[in-house]
Amino acid sequence: MNEKYLRCDPHVHTGGISTCCPLEYSQIIDEKVAQGYQMAVLTNHSQSWYCPPSRHGDLMQRHLEEFDRAYAYAKERGLRLLLGVEVTVRDPAWTDWLLYGVTENFMLNAPCLYNLTQKQLFELCKIYGIIMVQAHPFRGHSHIANPQFAHGIEINCSSIDVQHKDEILALAQMHELTVTCGTDYHGGNDFIGGMFVPDWVKTGRDFGDYLAKTQNTSIFFGSETIQADTSPQTPEKYGIAYPTREK
Repeated sequence: MNEKYLRCDPHVHTGGISTCCPLEYSQIIDEKVAQGYQMAVLTNHSQSWYCPPSRHGDLMQRHLEEFDRAYAYAKERGLRLLLGVEVTVRDPAWTDWLLYGVTENFMLNAPCLYNLTQKQLFELCKIYGIIMVQAHPFRGHSHIANPQFAHGIEINCSSIDVQHKDEILALAQMHELTVTCGTDYHGGNDFIGGMFVPDWVKTGRDFGDYLAKTQNTSIFFGSETIQADTSPQTPEKYGIAYPTREK
């Protein structure tokens, strides 16, 4: 059976939300298209220095508005854009978490995400059926977090982070974590890497479904491709299962 796969960058930011990104969504999308990507996940930030906890709902509303604008432009350019979010928690200190499978309902009704600990965020993700992946775990300000409260771990394609790919693959096998690969794209660099994602993935919810059920992920760095063997998430760890996908 020959299933079509798309080149995906599952870790992308835009300047409308992520203040660390100097480019607007249209510029980011143009660059992703020029680099040969066919799919991307918009994972703008939820962090304590963006707004006070009492205004977190407003921040999530702005996330959704930015996504809608970016989605419309990406559709024009032939790029499939999916919804995600990156959350920075304080415990363990300043670790970053990519959430896949988020929905508008989750974004608007969840408590302040950055006020949660890793364990609390994980338990919330179980309720909503969301995959929680540690972003760029070997980056200087981060720490390798407790694998008991995570679904996956990212190999980041920045020139420093990608040097740790063998260590990350070993950790993923040891702890049965799903491996993702993304660029943490803010524009202005030529890091090429990501994942090959099946064509049936049409939404951010589908992407979470794919990560939850696949036994291995296909990741790439430039011309190098790696099959990262993992175990599908168990119902006990994953929480609410998605509805069965129609064939």
